[in-house]
Amino acid sequence: MTNEPLGVPTPSKRFLVQVIVDLEMLADDERAATTAASTAIRTTTINGARCLDHPIRTVEEYWRPSLPDDPT
Repeated sequence: MTNEPLGVPTPSKRFLVQVIVDLEMLADDERAATTAASTAIRTTTINGARCLDHPIRTVEEYWRPSLPDDPT
């Protein structure tokens, strides 16, 4: 990943801040927060690879099945 200048807003910085805000809002719902984190990681990986012009797999190849239900 490339270094970005400090104090300069960029699309990637705005994206990461939005991810953090979204995760904080979902913190009360553990399953939703886990799913959101997983999606954010996949999206960041894919977008980062595209920015670096790195060959990437399709989103479907990154997809993982839903988390199993808790055995409670």
